[in-house]
Amino acid sequence: MHTTQPNGARFIEGGNMRTNEVITQLAGRGVILEIIGDSLWIFPLAELTEKTRQLVNRHELALIHALKNGEDTHILANAFYSHLLGEAKQTGCCDDRAGRYCDKGQRLKNAYYLAVRRGDYPTH
Repeated sequence: MHTTQPNGARFIEGGNMRTNEVITQLAGRGVILEIIGDSLWIFPLAELTEKTRQLVNRHELALIHALKNGEDTHILANAFYSHLLGEAKQTGCCDDRAGRYCDKGQRLKNAYYLAVRRGDYPTH
C-alpha cells in the first residue's frame, strides 16, 4: 500500500522510500521494469541481484501502480534531467550536447526513453 502526500509524492507504507526514489534507484542500476499482464517483470536478468530483488519485492504494489498509470515516465524524466543539471554539470561526467554520458547518465537516459516509447509521450 502507498499513501499520497499533499505534494503528490507517494510513500510506500512501512518504508521510508518514495516510489520515485525506488524507480530512480533501479534505473540508475540499469534495471528496466515492465508490466506484462498483471505481473511486474525485471530486465535484464544480469542486473537482478539479491539486493535488487528485495527492493522490488518490498515495493512491488507501488511500482505496479506507478507503471500502470504512466508515472514512471515523469519520474525518469526528472531523474535524468536532474542528473544532467546537477551531478553531471558539477563533475562534467555527461555532455548532453555531445551525446556523451557517464554510465549512470546513460542508464537513466535509456530508462527514460524506454518509458516514453512505452507510453507514447514526447521526449524533451
